[in-house]
Amino acid sequence: MTSRSAPRACAASRQRRGTATVEFAILLPFILFVFAVGADWCRIYYTAHTLNECARSGALAASGLAYQERGLTNAERETRGKAAAMANGTDLVPALGEPKVVVTSAGNYVTVTATSDFHMVCPCLGHGGAWTVTRSVRMPILP
Repeated sequence: MTSRSAPRACAASRQRRGTATVEFAILLPFILFVFAVGADWCRIYYTAHTLNECARSGALAASGLAYQERGLTNAERETRGKAAAMANGTDLVPALGEPKVVVTSAGNYVTVTATSDFHMVCPCLGHGGAWTVTRSVRMPILP
């Protein structure tokens, strides 16, 4: 009896291994989709965080608070704000360029707006393949 039950045990074991392989093959696309969506959300969070830091450093430089500079002209504010924002935006893909940074002065405040285009790895979330991410920071001008 022992010799007859051994082939049956091997056949049952092979069938279980085949079942696990089929289950894995069915679940693999779903697992990959969840991974791609999670990676996209992590990348968009990183892009938004980096843009916020770019706008913040640009606003600090444009307001004169970064180096305690008083009496800057609007042209100097714009130049310093754009340069500081672009210096922090080199990690973005594509890197933050001058047309993507806007510096405006109104009254006693300066506003720096940084914009970047974000291209998704998994564009099947119903929004297409690209998003535009924008962050603005407003700071008082050093009197």
